[in-house]
Parts: sequence; C-alpha cells; structure tokens
Amino acid sequence: MTMTTISLSIRAIERQIFALSALRSYYNKEKRAQVPLLTTDRRDALEPLIRAAIGETALKAGGTANLSGEGDIVDVTVGGDDASVRSIIEQGCALRVLQMANIGYDSNAAADYGKEAEAVIESVQAALAGRSTGGRIVPNFW
Repeated sequence: MTMTTISLSIRAIERQIFALSALRSYYNKEKRAQVPLLTTDRRDALEPLIRAAIGETALKAGGTANLSGEGDIVDVTVGGDDASVRSIIEQGCALRVLQMANIGYDSNAAADYGKEAEAVIESVQAALAGRSTGGRIVPNFW
C-alpha cells in the first residue's frame, strides 16, 4: 500500500480558525459583543490545540501524525497515493480547535463545531476508505 505524507501548516490552520471566528462574530449581530473573536495574539494558546486536533484527525483517518516537532509544519501520513485531502484535514482541525475553544463558554457553538468537524473527518475517512493501515500518534514530550 502506498503511504502519502501530507505536511500540514499550523499557520494555515490558524488562518482558517481566525477566518471562521471573524465570520461567526460578524454574522451574529445580536450576540456580537458576546462572541469572542480569536486573533493572532492567541497563537500561543491555539498551537497546542491545533497539534492535538491534527493528532486526533490523523488517527481517525487511519494515519499517523508526527507531533514531535516545534515548527510550523506537522507531517501526517495516510494511506493512499495523493495529497488531495490536505485542505480537508486542515479544515477539520480548525473546526475541532474551535469546538475545544468554545467548550464551557458557548455549548451550542461547541456542539455545532463538533458536528462540522466530525463530518469533515468522515469525508477524509471516506476518501481514504480501504487505503489505511490503522493509526498512531507520535507523542511530543516536552
């Protein structure tokens, strides 16, 4: 079976998080003051959640994630011969982080983001159906 390594950018996932956060705040006119807007000054808080979401998404897609690095790039290896699922995985990770960020603050938003994340992860699983070998996470001890 051919395995493909997809290099995911933490910064690319952050951009999706910031965009989703801004759009949610903008379109939620009646609650605008209550909806937190995530900005770049929250990067230090977001990065561990992004790494956790990448690991979870990789496992659910039947792949592996090398979470031992400290840089912007995290390598995810999945069964298959193309890297077309990169943007889908990044989107799923962004949605999972937004779910985690809203738990305890806005349970409705957390549930909505969680459902969207699961749908995205299921689409990754469907795209890789029959091509995976099972997953594992490479831990990062710091």
